Amino acid sequence: KDSSNCAEDRKEQHQWLQAELASSAAEGARFVVVFSHIMPFVDSPEEPDGYFNIPRAERLPLLELCSAHGVRAWFCGHYHRNAGGVYAPEGGAAVEVIVTTAIG
Repeated sequence: KDSSNCAEDRKEQHQWLQAELASSAAEGARFVVVFSHIMPFVDSPEEPDGYFNIPRAERLPLLELCSAHGVRAWFCGHYHRNAGGVYAPEGGAAVEVIVTTAIG
């Protein structure tokens, strides 16, 4: 979660995600979903920073990017419990965050 030692990698990943989401929109994808290990939030987009979530300074811009590109769901783990919620900006598309437990 701490990208201070790999800022260039973080920048490249963000550019890659922007390009992938733009490509999906340009190609007319019917459904766009995101998968990650670390969740943007446990229960609420506005919750404070913690061990399990992406820090707010990065979380909200990522959720805005996903909403702007029509991402319907963001699947993640890391929490080892079921959780999640919805990011629904005013005038934007809702992004459901689905946190799942380990399987096995």
